[in-house]
Amino acid sequence: MSRRVALLMVLIAALVLPATPALAEHIPPNGYFTDDDGTVHEANINALRAAGITTGCNPPDNTRFCPFNNVTRAEMATFLVRALDLPSTSADYFDDDNGNIHESAINSLRASGITTGCRPSGDRYCPDQAVTRGQMAAFLVRGFQLAGSATNSFTDDNGSPFEGDIDALAAAGITAGCAPERFCPTRTVTRGEMATFLTRAVPLPIPLLHDRLLFSIPFSGVCDPLQVTCQITINSPRLDEYYINEGWFYEGPYAPGDDDRFADATFTVTMNNVPVDLAVGNDITSGSTIRRSYTAKLGKLEPGTYVFTGIWRWNGQVLYKTTVTLKISA
Repeated sequence: MSRRVALLMVLIAALVLPATPALAEHIPPNGYFTDDDGTVHEANINALRAAGITTGCNPPDNTRFCPFNNVTRAEMATFLVRALDLPSTSADYFDDDNGNIHESAINSLRASGITTGCRPSGDRYCPDQAVTRGQMAAFLVRGFQLAGSATNSFTDDNGSPFEGDIDALAAAGITAGCAPERFCPTRTVTRGEMATFLTRAVPLPIPLLHDRLLFSIPFSGVCDPLQVTCQITINSPRLDEYYINEGWFYEGPYAPGDDDRFADATFTVTMNNVPVDLAVGNDITSGSTIRRSYTAKLGKLEPGTYVFTGIWRWNGQVLYKTTVTLKISA
């Protein structure tokens, strides 16, 4: 049996997100959200967050994007208002969005002519209703003023009121459908799918992970991997964002009960003797390896000296301890 602690404590510095989407390319090394790892839409979700079009789905922490949740009409309004940088308005067009956190965006969408509401009378928007793929096509075609197309791209939208919009979306390269020759116009749109549609429509640059890694402190190479304690001092210029990224890795073959005992494995960090609130990821098993991640966004640190102490414990006992002294210059 071999046991390997995650030999990496990383402090990362990244640039503040610029106001211009085209320049938004520096992101945390594992991406912005914890619940989209490995999904086909992850890169586009990161692009959406980097451009400021989304902040996540669990305020105020906003560590999750909820990629498999359906997009509501209210959320659609906010996505489009941010993506198109639509102006605000003092007009109140609908009766059923009062007090909704997306009300301002809904009114902006109406003022810009991208929606007229959800019924002919024009006094309701149906903010909590899920958006279908056909409706999404209409929103994007109006918002981005996409040209029509004479090509009938799909076989399952014939007779749909959104057929023209769907063909325009295909002609613009924003969609390839849900299957060969099919668009699935009545199916609802997930938040992950919406990220991909918007990333293509704007279009947005795809950020690169590990783009601005400042320094990493692995035990291997810096400290003897058999050493219980490790101390290192690092000098850094003042930067805008600091992160902690860490994990537990446990490799089998497992002795009896070892995989159960992994539940008692912990990693903690203090900064100047004050505990750091770490977000703990779900345990992921791949073959004979179990992995768990710990992350924290420290924000901007003023010039000075900061002492970080990371401790890995297994079943309550200290296995490894790393002390990092970070000196930030003005």
